[in-house]
Amino acid sequence: MVVLNKSIPVDKTKLNQCTFKLPQNYNFEIEKIVNTITLNKLKRIAFQFPDGLLRYALIIVDTIKFMCDVEECIILGDVVYGACCVDDTSAYKLNCDILVHFGHSCLVPMNLCKVRCLYVFVDIYIDIEHAIKMIKKIAEERIKLDKKIDVKCNVLKTSNNINYENIKPLDDYFTNENVNIEDKNKEIIHEDDENIKNKDIVLYEKINHQQYENEFSKMAIVGTIQFNAAINVISKKLNIFVPQVKPLSRGEVLGCTSPFLGNKKICIYISDGRFHLESVMIKNTAALFYKYCPFTKKMTREYYDHEKMLANRKKSINKFFSQCKHIGIIYGILGRQGSTKIYRNISDYLKQRDFFVYKITLKEINETILDSLSFCDAFVQISCPRLSIDWGHNYKKPLLNPFEVFNHLDTNTIYEMDYYSKEKSQLWNNY
Repeated sequence: MVVLNKSIPVDKTKLNQCTFKLPQNYNFEIEKIVNTITLNKLKRIAFQFPDGLLRYALIIVDTIKFMCDVEECIILGDVVYGACCVDDTSAYKLNCDILVHFGHSCLVPMNLCKVRCLYVFVDIYIDIEHAIKMIKKIAEERIKLDKKIDVKCNVLKTSNNINYENIKPLDDYFTNENVNIEDKNKEIIHEDDENIKNKDIVLYEKINHQQYENEFSKMAIVGTIQFNAAINVISKKLNIFVPQVKPLSRGEVLGCTSPFLGNKKICIYISDGRFHLESVMIKNTAALFYKYCPFTKKMTREYYDHEKMLANRKKSINKFFSQCKHIGIIYGILGRQGSTKIYRNISDYLKQRDFFVYKITLKEINETILDSLSFCDAFVQISCPRLSIDWGHNYKKPLLNPFEVFNHLDTNTIYEMDYYSKEKSQLWNNY
């Protein structure tokens, strides 16, 4: 058992000398790592970093060597896509006492790991006030849009001379992901618009607190684990709903696991990139999505082509069940991607339907490898559900994920993103 609830004094001067080149807004929790190693007298340490943090690996490892009495520090070199790639097996084979995993939350239960594991989320401190300002801008635009719609309806009752053809909904001004709300936006209707002759119409009243509150009540806010602290601060300040799917933290999303937003009309996503955001978008087709990137300080409207994705996946699923007989079930061995529970469920399901099943273990899936397995007509991969969703249509043979085996994406099917959800045990998820 790793002792975590005690601490020893750490020489801050030495620590600062070692870590001054690390970004100051990133919390690598070096003191926690030093305390854990020292209190437990650990000698062989394995480290695991996602690609985005690898640039800091040598500084962190050198710091641990300097601050702790360790024999060896090992950086695991396999690619890390997510928390599912935690590689306790390799750390065990290397005779390490502990694995320090950076950048993700804990998905694999500790009692199932072969060595002690310490997770460092790497909280990233952001300009929260600026993020709040950007969220308020969205609220203001939605409020103005509602007002203009009301004005339009009222005026039409008294005049048929006003042309409203040029009046656009707000969304038309956010037609690509590069739109910067921080810049000066076009207004939906300008006060001096040549089509507006009735100067008694007040379009831009001062927005009051209650109007903001009403708009915030329609919102949800989510993001990656690095920004989870900021998300919860923003939520409290603006009273915005933070959804949760257990075992993830409130507001945390994964590329394969996301919460249901309920009746919320707008979702604010705090992070860079789109991979995790798309997970929420796939599950919640009715909401509008905005991404706030803390690094560029830009708020962008984001879109997802659900129809195209579903059409691609239905095509693969139909071919799988109508034309294929010999199925390779790919058990992912990149970290902890594979699941024996899911493998058994899929294997039993296919065998009951007279498919021939082959178990294949792979760290990486690519077309060259799959083409070489000529005895298989199609594949089911238990590695990453998004591999099938995002790139499955590029493969010559159908490549399904577990959800698609058990759900043929009929008209009313919701594409669940619950791969690591503990809220309800399903044939296709891990718990």
